[in-house]
Amino acid sequence: MTTTTIRDVKKAPSLSSLWQFKLRLQRLVMFSTSVAFTLLVFVQVVSRYIFNYSFFGIEEAASYLAIIMYFIGAAYGTHAKGHISAGLVDTFCQPGRLVDIAHIITRLISALLCVYLCRETLELVQFNLQMDVRSVELRVPMAWIYIGMLIGMALMAFYFIVEMVEACIDLFKHSH
Repeated sequence: MTTTTIRDVKKAPSLSSLWQFKLRLQRLVMFSTSVAFTLLVFVQVVSRYIFNYSFFGIEEAASYLAIIMYFIGAAYGTHAKGHISAGLVDTFCQPGRLVDIAHIITRLISALLCVYLCRETLELVQFNLQMDVRSVELRVPMAWIYIGMLIGMALMAFYFIVEMVEACIDLFKHSH
């Protein structure tokens, strides 16, 4: 009997397609929000500085798109292991138990922080839904914006947990 790892689960046909769908959806959100953000800023700059006219609500819409783009992008960066990290242990130590333990600890701290922020953001979403808080100019429900933050934080927590499990598997391999 062979041991199943997270890396194997990502390659399993049914889970692989779900995993890939999630990543494609993240890329679509990042692409569409960045294009919309860029177009809104371009239109506002051209209208303001060439035509001396400012469209109502463009800055607000661009800000909200940027928030969603940042949080989904941060989650995607976490998946791609492109997040900022202090790689001193990797630099100064040979691969092995010490490095694996350091990876487990850093992933655990990151996951716990993301889970905590998810809980706080969920409370913010619930509050905004209960109070029906809307944006000043466009009257967009603010919960929509915070839901984008919540999804990004939840994905980051999930990816850090996956990385932590992979680091535990690596530690187990180095122990035996």
